[in-house]
Amino acid sequence: MITILHVVRWLVARLPIWCGRWLACRAGDLAYYCATRGRRAAISNMYHVLGPQATWREVRRAAHKVFQNVGLDYYDLLRVPDLSDEELKREIIFDDAGFRRIEPYLAEQRSLIMLSAHFGSIDMAGRVLQAYGWRVAMIADQVGGSRLFQFLRSVRERAGNEMLPHEEGVGMLRRLVQTLRSGHTIGMLADRNATVEEGAGIRIPFFGHNMTMSTAVARLALRSKAPIIPCFCYREGRKYIVRIEQPIIPIISNELERDIEALMQKIADVYEQIIRQHPDQWLLLSPVWPEPEVAAVAGQ
Repeated sequence: MITILHVVRWLVARLPIWCGRWLACRAGDLAYYCATRGRRAAISNMYHVLGPQATWREVRRAAHKVFQNVGLDYYDLLRVPDLSDEELKREIIFDDAGFRRIEPYLAEQRSLIMLSAHFGSIDMAGRVLQAYGWRVAMIADQVGGSRLFQFLRSVRERAGNEMLPHEEGVGMLRRLVQTLRSGHTIGMLADRNATVEEGAGIRIPFFGHNMTMSTAVARLALRSKAPIIPCFCYREGRKYIVRIEQPIIPIISNELERDIEALMQKIADVYEQIIRQHPDQWLLLSPVWPEPEVAAVAGQ
């Protein structure tokens, strides 16, 4: 099966870009109508993001475009390993000013946490940062079966990215702290309402409604004293825009839980800012807000 998937990846990567993007959008259209649970979650997410002033038609249109952008994200995943640095930079509008802010950290080989989201083109972001000399070890959710995860991991590693399979528990946190203290950058996505262990999640206001966010990124930053660098890559027409936001410096006091809450709120605020600008590029097909809310919204 994995061999077949690699053959498909090789073929897709060699399609003309206009053709690959068209097929990716049509795959997204098909998934929108077939994936009932994902469609319901996307509608709920867009309802919360767009707010009560949006019409029901606008909400559903945005949810449909989310599926198309998910298709485009998978297309990027398949073709990125074969892009040279020169080809890549022709497609990218890079945030040089933002990168200059973090160059001193990189020169000193400081521990950094690169924070992104399920937004825009995730795999393009990792490949772009690598081309500019910033290597990031990404924590990867183990989605799908083991064979699918093995294939996705091999594709991302072929593109030069280091992948760290996500695990719950204190042991994972210790390994990540050790990785940071050796001068590496860890990449994390913290925008999903994940199932978290007892005491590992926190309720944070997000688009006017509370959501449960895993506190792993805040605990890691506070324990390692690593600055958090928000970084996003999204599409505008045929170009990809890379934005590097102001670093978030963890502030440590004698009250750990208050420090965690303050840091998570800063992270949520950064997410709100970027998602508001391009809501249909927020790629989550799982519910961010509680299931009863999702059912009530999607049932309208």
